Amino acid sequence: MDKRNKKIDPLVSIIITTYNRSNFLKRALDSAITQTYQNIEIIIVDDASSDDTSQIIKEYMSKDKRIVYLKNPIQSGANVSRNKGIKYAKGRFIAGLDDDDEFTSNRISLLVNNYDKNFSFITSNNIIVQDGHFINTEYKEIVSLKDMLYNNVIGNQGLIEKERLLSVGLYDNKLLACQDYDMWMKLILKYGHIKVINEITQIIYLDSSYTRISTNSRKKFLGYFAFYKKYKYLMSEKYRKFHLIRIYDIKSKNTIACELAIKLLISKIKSSKIKSFSIFGINSISIEIIKFMNNNNIKINYLIDSNKFGKKFDTFTITKFEDILNLETNFIICSVSSYDEIKNMILNNIEEKLLNLIHI
Repeated sequence: MDKRNKKIDPLVSIIITTYNRSNFLKRALDSAITQTYQNIEIIIVDDASSDDTSQIIKEYMSKDKRIVYLKNPIQSGANVSRNKGIKYAKGRFIAGLDDDDEFTSNRISLLVNNYDKNFSFITSNNIIVQDGHFINTEYKEIVSLKDMLYNNVIGNQGLIEKERLLSVGLYDNKLLACQDYDMWMKLILKYGHIKVINEITQIIYLDSSYTRISTNSRKKFLGYFAFYKKYKYLMSEKYRKFHLIRIYDIKSKNTIACELAIKLLISKIKSSKIKSFSIFGINSISIEIIKFMNNNNIKINYLIDSNKFGKKFDTFTITKFEDILNLETNFIICSVSSYDEIKNMILNNIEEKLLNLIHI
């Protein structure tokens, strides 16, 4: 029990958005109810669930008067639901909680006690549980704009003053993915660095046996690309490339992503002024690039893919990376998700040789 004077404890509004996952919601709700910090309200925003979510919430409400239940008349999405909860909240602070995650019992107490208004908001380290494996995060104690431009390095939740969320326009209803990332960027640009306490106060579940609320793969791609366009003006060329590699990762098998990746690679081939290439990684993108090169009389030296070694493609026999180490060649890296691995492999095996690594 938090022994401080309750009269001076600021009210914290814990906001849980949910949709058709009553089995996980119980775990999240239990972790909110059992907080050692007592001056809380728990706002559940139900995005028009059709399962027994409503019944379960009402059962909890009968036992704990701090719970508030809001239900959207039609499914409206995570951003609309979050914003609805924030607007309704009476607390000075907002603490978000995904319906499939849980807080440690001391999370709110620790975050409130360590809050510093000189930072945009405060968060903590987490335990990530994925398919039975446990990973402890090790975030920096102070997260800067530069850190955030590289990646969302603090996870998905924090303790934030409600007025600050309102001042940056709440969550972007038009953004299909990266909603948390976008919010952190808006806050850090207006209020400065993010503070992280070196305590684990949240458990995040990423089991592959179920999907989280947010988006399908197509929406994730479109949302991430919209986020990138919004903030790329702040990014160095290195950071832009990093995000583009993630966006166009061909492992997503997203048709739109592949089409844009092909266009971008063709653009880079045209601007490179190199007259011949070798292609590393034979996949749906590289096949289209091969067609383009054949149609434009650009010479293909080798097709390289250790997994397809010895097989015939077009007029070529696919070779292994090791077999071309001593040959004069340039590369297009089409298997972009393994770009860094391929680059290091080349640099470690070839000395005093200029290579052009072209990738999206």
